[in-house]
Amino acid sequence: MSTLFDTRLRSFEASFSHNQEISFKIASRATRHMAVWVSSFLGLNEEMEKDYIDECINIEVSEFGFEGLINKFYRDLFEMGLEFDRAELCRIFDSNVALAKQEFMTAK
Repeated sequence: MSTLFDTRLRSFEASFSHNQEISFKIASRATRHMAVWVSSFLGLNEEMEKDYIDECINIEVSEFGFEGLINKFYRDLFEMGLEFDRAELCRIFDSNVALAKQEFMTAK
């Protein structure tokens, strides 16, 4: 027999899982947007851009997380002779998060 507590706990767990899934999708979409933006400076062809995007998404979901991703963007841009500071890259990424949220909400 299920108690009220068990029912509420299952509901909370389902809600938490759903929220985590949405957060992951938004973060992946924002990472994709940012990787496309960075790759435009790197002069990558279509296939290389796709590989670059996949690499960035893998970094974002790995143990390196957001900081590892920003460091990658910083290094890649710096190697091309472009100087962006990490704070500026974070602001650009934040704008991509906002765009990804908007896209996610309008796609429903």
